[in-house]
Amino acid sequence: ESNNVVYADKAEIGSLQSTDLTLYAVWEINTYTVTFNGVNVRGSGNATVNHGSEYTYNLSAVYGYGLPDNVTIVIDGVPLEDGYTYNKESGVITISADKITGNVKISASGVINTYTVSFNSNDGSTVDNITVNHGEKVTAPKAPTKNGYAFAGWYVGDIAYDFNKAVTADVALTAKWNAIEYTISYVLNGGTNAGDAITKFTVESDEITLLAPTREGYSFDGWY
Repeated sequence: ESNNVVYADKAEIGSLQSTDLTLYAVWEINTYTVTFNGVNVRGSGNATVNHGSEYTYNLSAVYGYGLPDNVTIVIDGVPLEDGYTYNKESGVITISADKITGNVKISASGVINTYTVSFNSNDGSTVDNITVNHGEKVTAPKAPTKNGYAFAGWYVGDIAYDFNKAVTADVALTAKWNAIEYTISYVLNGGTNAGDAITKFTVESDEITLLAPTREGYSFDGWY
């Protein structure tokens, strides 16, 4: 009505007339602040929430980290034990309306990604996989061994792997081998070796045929 008067809180009404007086309470809903304390995780949502209103907040992962396993919610300094849900797959936090009774603080920490560095020894001795955190370096394992070969390093394709490089994803390494070259020494005992006698070989060489040397006045009896 046009004759309505609005009084401020604790205002003096003044002199009362000799008539009935009806006073109506006017309410303004409380608004609370929402703060986010995130470590290696991002958060997004409204900075305020009205008393008794359901509230939704969204977490998103940062590079090298996964979403948190859990979150902490505090209402006016009191940790919330129930009345909220957290979906780790989507990062969505929902606080039920009946729990919104004061300022809200949400805390969460992202979980660092871990990666597997695998070693294919390429028919050499077995080398175990290594798990490493995002951004860390992997220490080169003890070199594998392979009969008849010298270890020439770990490779990704045709590129030698740099163990000073930070790991940011799974890595599959393959051993490179160089065949060892062996020398054949002939003790001729006064004989003369064949001109095309083989003097070097590797495990990859074709089958070797040892040629007979010659010595005047003697028949060759074999290599011993």
